[in-house]
Amino acid sequence: MELIDLQCNNELKHIFETTASKINFYNTYITEEKFCNLRKLAQKVVSAFGSTYTCESFFSKMKFTKSKSRSNLTDENLENQLRCANTGFEIDLTKLSEQVEKQVSH
Repeated sequence: MELIDLQCNNELKHIFETTASKINFYNTYITEEKFCNLRKLAQKVVSAFGSTYTCESFFSKMKFTKSKSRSNLTDENLENQLRCANTGFEIDLTKLSEQVEKQVSH
């Protein structure tokens, strides 16, 4: 019934067609009061695509890390490299190397 209500609402149909981000459309215009079931369904569909992308991205990075030139990795080292590869942090290696204490020869 909610889907029929949405399809018959010309204003919402126009907004949907002109909105670039469909996620923003559902967050802004599909209220829980009027479209409770439709909103829940949209959340499930969106989360499925997000988790699929995460898995595919992870396996792609693991394949690269475990390439022939890196076959000597220990499980612990592989785990640490994958953790770094899948985090959203940007590492500034120049700044990090400047902070490391230089080794002085005797």
